[in-house]
Amino acid sequence: MARLVVAESNQGGEMVKEVLDVAGEGAVRVKLEHASMGKRDRAEPVPAIHGQRRVWHVGVMKELEDQMCSFGAAGGRAALAVAGPC
Repeated sequence: MARLVVAESNQGGEMVKEVLDVAGEGAVRVKLEHASMGKRDRAEPVPAIHGQRRVWHVGVMKELEDQMCSFGAAGGRAALAVAGPC
């Protein structure tokens, strides 16, 4: 279980807190941050973190993996999940 969840205060952060409370995960601390950079800038370090094997995905998440792979491609759609780990 995560010890800390960081959510954007300007993009539904309060909802994240509420959902975790309802799901019974109230023991997880939620830190709200105001995003001052765009998703692409925040996502920039993600490939390096993966390359250092500091990130593990449990299970098969084909749609997430497709989004993450297409995020940097020219014309690729914005992957909301890519900015999450930053």
